Amino acid sequence: MTHDWYCFECHDCKEQEVLIDCKTCFRTFHKNCIKVSSVSEEFECIYCAKLRTIDNSLRINTISSTHLNKLLSLLINNLEISFGKDFIYEKFSIEENERSKVLVFKPMDLITIKQNAINQKYTKVQEFENDFKHFIHNYMVLVVNDWNQKWVDISKFEKSFNHEISELKLCIDCYLYSSDNSFDDEKNPYEWFLQVCEPPHELVFAKFGNYPFWPSKVIQIKNKGKSYDVRFFDPPNFSRAVLPIQKLRPIYYKTEDEEELELPLELLENHRQKLCEKGLEFPQTVTKMEKSSNKKRAKSAQKESAEKRKRFERKPPKAPKPEDSQTV
Repeated sequence: MTHDWYCFECHDCKEQEVLIDCKTCFRTFHKNCIKVSSVSEEFECIYCAKLRTIDNSLRINTISSTHLNKLLSLLINNLEISFGKDFIYEKFSIEENERSKVLVFKPMDLITIKQNAINQKYTKVQEFENDFKHFIHNYMVLVVNDWNQKWVDISKFEKSFNHEISELKLCIDCYLYSSDNSFDDEKNPYEWFLQVCEPPHELVFAKFGNYPFWPSKVIQIKNKGKSYDVRFFDPPNFSRAVLPIQKLRPIYYKTEDEEELELPLELLENHRQKLCEKGLEFPQTVTKMEKSSNKKRAKSAQKESAEKRKRFERKPPKAPKPEDSQTV
């Protein structure tokens, strides 16, 4: 037997449905579960495809194996803190017994994943993600009672895992600094947020709700530049928001004299000093896009004015008809 006998997506084996094997790995799928109308003999699953087509624009995919596994161990540690170390290893345990030897095609569990990271076995973050998905598959295959509740529990755990992975991919430095206990929280509790990332984050003023324009770091540009994921210089939580570009101003924007901005502006200045010390500059996409937006609005207004003028010249006011005029 070269492939799993349970679908890797629904974790079930339905006699009336044919399983489709991946040409590269052990995984197998129901056609309906992967939502395809037809599958060739050269079918490759999404997990293998992602391993084959690594996105090197993400910094996480360009770092050394040592650095990567350190970050992955940190991610596991964050999950242990969030859910409780004893809780997750007890609740989501996969016991080695006669039943598991029969039903589980290829062993994988949380402890193995953790040991792989400690022993620096991972060379790509996608390998780590695939192993986590493999662990979920094995766990659900072995569920006997309360399948729906177990699915809800593991889905909640997977959601937190995916969030951690997403944050790690966005900026490995932010992820490391925010979890680093070496910063002295008592003397300077905000020092981690002032550290300079590689590459540096764009600095902007962002408007959220009724708050004044607030100094912020751009974490991610979304929707082809129409919206920005920003993190505010807002101690102690340094909250996040996704805002349209219209709500952003370049960092040299003159802010309002608000008392609540005193500490955020001080932190902003400390961060800029660290940038200067490293001889680094941050990108300024908001400035460029703002100018571009102004030009587009001006061009649109000129075009509209010209069209109105042409309509007026083409259709002069009609003279009143004789029957409509009044005889004096």
